[in-house]
Amino acid sequence: MNAPSRREAVCALLRQHGWALEEGGTALATKVYPTAVRPKEAQVYLSRSRDDDLNQMLSGQYYNEGRNIMSAGVLLPKAAAAADVERLVAQFAREADAAVDASYARGIWLRDQRVAAGLPRLA
Repeated sequence: MNAPSRREAVCALLRQHGWALEEGGTALATKVYPTAVRPKEAQVYLSRSRDDDLNQMLSGQYYNEGRNIMSAGVLLPKAAAAADVERLVAQFAREADAAVDASYARGIWLRDQRVAAGLPRLA
């Protein structure tokens, strides 16, 4: 898969996982997460690479308490089949959501949503 088609495939897959594509910036896509404080935005990036690099990195950024808590990142082999790219982007999306959901302000918001829906409050 060549670089433009790999980028298009990654973008389409990210969109399926709730990410909004960005035009003209360095971030490939963003996702807004409601929190107890205010909605906060995460960004996802697909690294540029030289022709002789075997992989590209799909990585995220979400700042909480002054640090990037989204350590989620996956290597996308340039020679990967479409099914493998789909699996790796889904893995990234799950890990990114889990990292954000584990943040303090997002955790409070999720707990409040459960209580509002009449569900038991989790510890």
